[in-house]
Amino acid sequence: MRADRRCGGDHHTLSAGDVGHTIRAKETASNAGGAAAPSASAQTAVVTAPGGAGTQPTATPKLAFAGKVSVVAKGVRFTVTCTGARCIGRAKLTVQRKGKRVVIGSATFAIPAGGRKTVTVRINATGRRLLGRARHLRTTLTVTHSGSRAALSRHLTVRRHS
Repeated sequence: MRADRRCGGDHHTLSAGDVGHTIRAKETASNAGGAAAPSASAQTAVVTAPGGAGTQPTATPKLAFAGKVSVVAKGVRFTVTCTGARCIGRAKLTVQRKGKRVVIGSATFAIPAGGRKTVTVRINATGRRLLGRARHLRTTLTVTHSGSRAALSRHLTVRRHS
């Protein structure tokens, strides 16, 4: 933030006037005993306009399975790669029961741009109960990115371990 501008209060919403500048939060705590030494956050990267003229478009994050999806003792394990920008997503393991999709496991993940991560979706109590009644379940693993409607999907058979 430019030295001559103060946001006042406990928050600041970026505006067109912030484009081309960095932002740093500064604060001084005080109470009846006096004021503490001021502290400051690290500076951000230079603020750019979202899709405005002269800005570069942000890379769209894309997820992809890397290798096979495998059923392990307590759930499903898979490796996912992220291209473009950072990927923050969710994986759900579902089964079709009485015309409804029932979630029997879920996991969240964050992957840096260009990175990969192995994710394990652990079967929850509902899934364990269903597996206790059946020898196997036909499931669907769906992996989604929080900033996109695109999804990866795989059908798997999860078997009860003796």
